[in-house]
Formats: sequence, structure tokens, C-alpha cells
Amino acid sequence: MISAVIGGTASKISGGKFANGASTAAFQYMFNQVAKSTFGKTKKRITRRVFRDGKGVTSERELGKPKWVGIQAAGPLIDKLAPKQITLAVNLEILVQEYGTYELVDVFEVEYTYKVSRDGTYDYNSEILNIGPEIPAGETSWMFTGQSTGFSPIDVRGCIFSCEGYGAGVFGNGG
Repeated sequence: MISAVIGGTASKISGGKFANGASTAAFQYMFNQVAKSTFGKTKKRITRRVFRDGKGVTSERELGKPKWVGIQAAGPLIDKLAPKQITLAVNLEILVQEYGTYELVDVFEVEYTYKVSRDGTYDYNSEILNIGPEIPAGETSWMFTGQSTGFSPIDVRGCIFSCEGYGAGVFGNGG
């Protein structure tokens, strides 16, 4: 209302009609109010643990890719079997696979209705207005629980100077 009176007065002073100035100012005010808020919808995927007989379904599975790890304890053994000059050039490594606990989850889709408001030039606030029902996506998935259960050896290699690059692996598969 105030912006319409100011717009009409400014229009009258500058030689125009009061009604035209008031109407223009009112539309400008409404446009600015609408531009301060936007509404939208988005879908998100969520998961729920699967239970059987009152317990979550879990499985021990491979965690990542196998990796080569140096064997520090082999140094004294090699020192006894070979001269000191050779032990400085020999590296022993073991290929290990880490395992972890995974749990079975069902996948759901949920639709959110939200509003984003502009409070200033760079200040935005987001507000969830409605969370729709969980709709089964018809999928199950194994999700890592964050718990490592240990390592399992796969292979051993011995290398001269370095186990990287050309000629890696004097014995064993060498990766």
C-alpha cells in the first residue's frame, strides 16, 4: 500500500497520472515479493535396514581392492640367511584383502516439497514444507557399516630394490 502511494505521488509530481504510478508501484512490489520465495520438489533415495527374525541381515564382504603391504618382520630372517649387502636391497611384501561388515538395506524414494526464501542479497533460507510417503524402489543393496573385520593374505612377493615397476616380484605372482 505504501509503495502504491509513493509511486502514484512520484508519477503525479513528474506530470503523469497518479493511478498509473500507483499501479506500476503495486505490480513492482508484488513481483519483488514473489521473487523472494521459490518452491520446488525433489526426490531423494533413502535406505532402511532389512530385518529377518528380529535381526539385521549382515554379511562379511571384501572392502576395497587388495593392496601390497611391506613385511617388516622378515628383515632379521633375511639378515641370518644372506650377507648384509643383500638385505638392504631385498623387499618382502604381502598382498592382503581387507574385509568388512555390510548390512542389507531396502531402497525407497521420498518426494520433498521445499521453499527457498531470499532474506537479503546473499542470504537464503531453505524450508521443507512436506515430506511425501516412502515409496519402495524395488531394490535392495549391501551398505558398509564402517566396521572392518580384518585382512586375509592373498600372495607374497620378494623384490630387489623396489617392488614397483619393471621386474617387480622375484617370487610369488607379484600382483
